[in-house]
Amino acid sequence: VSARTYQKHSNFRLHLRNYVRTFRCRDDSETLLWVRRIRKSAEKLKNINHRFRSFAPVRSNVNAKYYIRGKEYFHDLWHAITKAERRIFITDWFFVPELYLIRDYPLKDEHRLDNLLKSKAEQNVKIYVMLWAETSLGFFLGSADSEQKLHYLSHNIHVIRHPWMFPLNWSHHQKSVVIDDVIAYVGGLDLCFGRYDDENFHLIDPDNKIFPGRE
Repeated sequence: VSARTYQKHSNFRLHLRNYVRTFRCRDDSETLLWVRRIRKSAEKLKNINHRFRSFAPVRSNVNAKYYIRGKEYFHDLWHAITKAERRIFITDWFFVPELYLIRDYPLKDEHRLDNLLKSKAEQNVKIYVMLWAETSLGFFLGSADSEQKLHYLSHNIHVIRHPWMFPLNWSHHQKSVVIDDVIAYVGGLDLCFGRYDDENFHLIDPDNKIFPGRE
């Protein structure tokens, strides 16, 4: 960790093996506080011998699961949403209502995301969706179309596209689904095209059995 003063602000720079980041602080005292605490934490880690040199030990009886492939995630998510009783929160960078979550051939309409959300909304489950209002100069993710389609499905589905202004150098990148404030799926898979894969990692699907339609 190194610190210096730059343009009336006090900065410090954090150097790791494959990572460098500069932090800007309000003054020198705040910089020193950060630097001392980071160095103190680093000293503590020197004598820790966790698996893979991790800062954290292996923990058992943890109610968590990680996903490597979209097939497993989408399958579990479909079943979790079918059990929703009160509310569902969804945030996505890219969202496709017509996405099939389960792809057992032949495909079934009940496994399509929009039909699933409509079914839960008709059961008086409140559904809240936040989508990134993409910069049209660089992307077309169809967020306006997705918003319109979701609103049309039910008055219990509420959608916002954010930000309202023109984003040039940032985007919403959250991918999360929270169900009844009890179970949460977080990480790197949008509910959209191009995220589904199984253990075979198919490059082509000429019969449209795995990747239907546009996907």
